[in-house]
Amino acid sequence: MHRPILIDLTPESRLLPWGGADLWSVDICLGETKLLLILAHVRELSLSEGRSASTDGLRAISRLDRLKVKSHRHQQMQSPYTEDYFLRGQETGVSNYTDYRWLEEPTMELARNVIKAMDIKPGETFLDFGCARGYLVKAMRRLGVVAEGHDTSEWAVQNCDPEVAEHVSTSLWDHRWNHIWSKDTLEHLHPNDAVEAISKFTKLAERSILIIVPLCAERGGRYVRDEDEFDKTHVIRGTLSEWLVIAQGEAGNNWIAQAAYHLPGLKPTSRRHPCSCGFITMRRI
Repeated sequence: MHRPILIDLTPESRLLPWGGADLWSVDICLGETKLLLILAHVRELSLSEGRSASTDGLRAISRLDRLKVKSHRHQQMQSPYTEDYFLRGQETGVSNYTDYRWLEEPTMELARNVIKAMDIKPGETFLDFGCARGYLVKAMRRLGVVAEGHDTSEWAVQNCDPEVAEHVSTSLWDHRWNHIWSKDTLEHLHPNDAVEAISKFTKLAERSILIIVPLCAERGGRYVRDEDEFDKTHVIRGTLSEWLVIAQGEAGNNWIAQAAYHLPGLKPTSRRHPCSCGFITMRRI
């Protein structure tokens, strides 16, 4: 039986068990609920090198011809993730950030919701890939999770919350974590780098991976949520199904991936702006 990959096209994000049919996609109409079921099975194709399409084919379609890159990609900017980006982003027109700082109540609530969504047990390890100033790392550690963070922004790491100064870095530690989380990060990467990042997640994570990205209604189009157009460092403009295909292409036989437009408590804008956010959940099997 081929393992199914479910994309939930409704805000409620209900997940249904499915199995069996050897199809690429099936539309299911349940009253006013319409689900698109994308099966993980990809048929073996005759490639020029004689390799299967299950990995190589998915890698190929996830490159530039699969997810269009904005023509001004990074515009050769050096280290765009500076103090202006995090503290004066809206004022300077480079991001949606304004005075990005520790806010205890919403950050602790987010941490509790992450723990629930990823089924994180006390004492388990957790990596926040794209941790910025380390606020989620701080909240997770306060809740008994052994959390660490990685970010490419030297300014963010150097100006991180003092409570987690020893637990965030611009270097990715060479060890494994039980869980890896990446929120609003992979869309900033070149598509090939995003594929590589997800591939690395599957090698470093022992139990689960959760990725959140902004979405477009069609490949290469405008983001569904207007605010996502304001961040000048956004690169990838993909749909939910495209992100899922990439994740499944890197999952192999060891992971099962699900995709939804909403998961409770992880990003409020996904409720206010339906279909604007993609939640890719991967669990090791």
